[in-house]
Amino acid sequence: MIPPRFWRRFTTTISIRATKDSDRILPGKIQHSMKYFEDFEIGQKIVGPEDYFVTKEEILEFGRRWDPAPFHADEEAAKKTMFGGIVAPGAFLLAIQTCLMHKYEDRVGRSAALARLETNDMRFINPVRPGDSLSFEMECVAKRESQSNPDRGIITDAITLKNQKGEIVMTLKNIILVAKRPSLKTSVFTISADL
Repeated sequence: MIPPRFWRRFTTTISIRATKDSDRILPGKIQHSMKYFEDFEIGQKIVGPEDYFVTKEEILEFGRRWDPAPFHADEEAAKKTMFGGIVAPGAFLLAIQTCLMHKYEDRVGRSAALARLETNDMRFINPVRPGDSLSFEMECVAKRESQSNPDRGIITDAITLKNQKGEIVMTLKNIILVAKRPSLKTSVFTISADL
């Protein structure tokens, strides 16, 4: 251990002034690829780059814990239902869609989403069975500025989850609160360290 009398503290202050509104300070990798409210355009579509493989074990585990209907949680009882076997619960499909969205953002950069305000118009079109491979598509269908907070806006995304055959298994709309790009005229960063 270094005795306190040899410690020294230093502080460095860096002031950066943007010369025009389009100049931005991008201190980190995440902010460099951050997608702000202004970056969303109505009609803009994305297709998730990876699929999610659904296993029987996951369906049964999720079903037994969160939605114990016979066709989600009991393989033998599920054979006697209209599905003829186990199928994934809707809440599990929503979790898969959310997971795929985060994996997409891990690859291309995060959105400046502050909160999911609503999920609407959720429909389960076709059952998801063990062995299905799911992918998602998303389209920005609406966009408006916040009436109460000028530093944010609200976007609506239409999301489609499909299986490996291209069949739609779930659709929904998410209404998301998204931060606007910060306007940085002057920013001050203070870096402190103990040596």
